[in-house]
Amino acid sequence: MKKKKQNRSIIFQAILLFIAVFIIIFIGFVICNIFAITIDCIFNGFDNFTIKLFELPYLLYILFSLIISFIFTVFIEKKSKR
Repeated sequence: MKKKKQNRSIIFQAILLFIAVFIIIFIGFVICNIFAITIDCIFNGFDNFTIKLFELPYLLYILFSLIISFIFTVFIEKKSKR
């Protein structure tokens, strides 16, 4: 019974790690591109700032974030060898 409870804890921790890494990477992608758009608009004018924000490829960022966070989570779990 204790082994089963420990397995649930390991899975729960892995899921939390995955979610935390996913959120951090996704927000990082978005913030980096917002800064890039802001710097571009400083030099070229802010007339189309909001249009450029809505044209960001958010689905692509989600896909990359999912892939990177999955690889990172698997790597960390393999290295921890619980």
